Amino acid sequence: MNKLTEIKAVTKAATPGPWISTDDAVRIPKGEWICQLYEETESEGEIEFTNQANNAEFIANAPEYISYLISLLEEKDKALAFYAKEQNYMIDKGEFGEYYPQQVLIDKGERARKALNTSSNNEGDL
Repeated sequence: MNKLTEIKAVTKAATPGPWISTDDAVRIPKGEWICQLYEETESEGEIEFTNQANNAEFIANAPEYISYLISLLEEKDKALAFYAKEQNYMIDKGEFGEYYPQQVLIDKGERARKALNTSSNNEGDL
């Protein structure tokens, strides 16, 4: 199993969301806990972890963020597969000897631009 397949499987197997951050824990709306970011001891009571609110927010959004990043990778893989396909660079010869342009020339980089524009780092920057 490649790493991306593994990430997809782990993401799919996690408790369905949405997950909600409560500053010191992550829960689902019906109250079930995903995780807590503090420890309770008999002698010291509740011990807060460093940066727990930001960590809870990050954990609560992780499934959505990971799913989004997977979709970006899949979109880019589709575009790369088109440009990697040798057949798309060949000139087609018609039934009567006429020539048709290469699929790559017809595309003019449209698939690449679409894939690049799906990235949050490049939205609209081409």
